[in-house]
Amino acid sequence: MNEFTELDPADYPRVATLLEGLAERHGSVPAVLAGTATGRVRVDDIASPRAVLLDGPEGLYLGGAPFAELDWAALRGAIHPFAYLYPDDAWLPVIDRVLPHRFMRRHQRVTLSLDLGTVANHPTPSADRFAVRPMADGVGAEVVDGDLVVAHCHEDMVVGDRVEVGIWTDPRFRRQGLARLAVAGAITEAQRRGLTRMGWHCLASNAGSLHVALRSGFAIVAEYEAFGAYLDAENLDDLETSQWLDLARHFEAAAAELPTLGICAAQAFSCAGRPDDALAALERLVKTNWNGKAGWLEQSWALASLRHDPRFERIVARQREAEGGEAAT
Repeated sequence: MNEFTELDPADYPRVATLLEGLAERHGSVPAVLAGTATGRVRVDDIASPRAVLLDGPEGLYLGGAPFAELDWAALRGAIHPFAYLYPDDAWLPVIDRVLPHRFMRRHQRVTLSLDLGTVANHPTPSADRFAVRPMADGVGAEVVDGDLVVAHCHEDMVVGDRVEVGIWTDPRFRRQGLARLAVAGAITEAQRRGLTRMGWHCLASNAGSLHVALRSGFAIVAEYEAFGAYLDAENLDDLETSQWLDLARHFEAAAAELPTLGICAAQAFSCAGRPDDALAALERLVKTNWNGKAGWLEQSWALASLRHDPRFERIVARQREAEGGEAAT
């Protein structure tokens, strides 16, 4: 098997054309190529690259296109089993030959964009109780209730005159328009810094994120597919109960071969309202020495309904004990 070889950053311009489509859609790609974001680039052939893998801060990007002499085993071997893969469209017809295992799921995703030059009079939602202030680090804004940060919109990366952002709202303060407040503040801050374009990515199932983006003036500019062994949802109400159960069963079967995927089974069962099945999946997971962290379980939004269950607390305690045991050896 011929391994994909890491490219020296000085040679990144040689693969820029192979990544053009992905670079337009994903800010991570030009950011890594420009050296403003951490990442690396690997190619099938240093002398004459035709397939390229770019590791960026938000996933793994597959550029170029399939060709007759491609070493498919080398390509699969270069993709980590838990990578989140963004392939260029040319790879989609042969994606089953690309993926490192059969449990990676197809995720429908959306890219939105905002021309910052068109929002000089961007309306700011009113908020009597809350205050909006620029974030201390990077391009963004946060909404505060006294000393408590209840929402923020913050850069994922900046490259050239382009910024991509993500949003977060404290679950206790959702459905009050606070995400729009944060976005409005981030737009103002981006304009102040001379940026001209703001990008936004989310799963197509994330109706809440899409609603905030569209209400804030963003327009959908691309719909595409990504692949990963992860939940294809970001909020409890993104999917119906039957869909959560399908996910749970998918990852329950996957865990028999890749034990770490038991966490996805537990998360999906929890979101489906099946706490006993979720806890059973977590019990199996912790017994596998999966190298996870107790904090991952405690902080998972998908496991939030289990947090006050004594059985969940005991599982977390056992995971924390296992981590301590590993640290002591």
